[in-house]
Amino acid sequence: GIVDPIDSQLGDRLSRQLDMTATSLLHDTDEAAACGLVLADRIADTVSAVLRERGLDFDGLRNNEQALSEIQSRAYAEVSLHMQLATCSGAFYLLDSTVNDALPRT
Repeated sequence: GIVDPIDSQLGDRLSRQLDMTATSLLHDTDEAAACGLVLADRIADTVSAVLRERGLDFDGLRNNEQALSEIQSRAYAEVSLHMQLATCSGAFYLLDSTVNDALPRT
């Protein structure tokens, strides 16, 4: 800093900018993870509610197009809401079931 004070000032500013960017990135990833956990809980609640209302267990979803469609419809509302509230550009969930066991697995 004594020989070239501008280099020292530039280094300090770049270091501060890096610290602020790292802090912001950590905050954003923590927020996205928290939103993901909330969404997972909401979808689990949605699936549980449909199963309870229809008197089914999870295996009862196999080949049950109406129940799977209802879950998809209700879960879409949760995903859509969280997409509007969260700072992310996509979301997905997986439901390991089928509406047609007769089709060959690929």
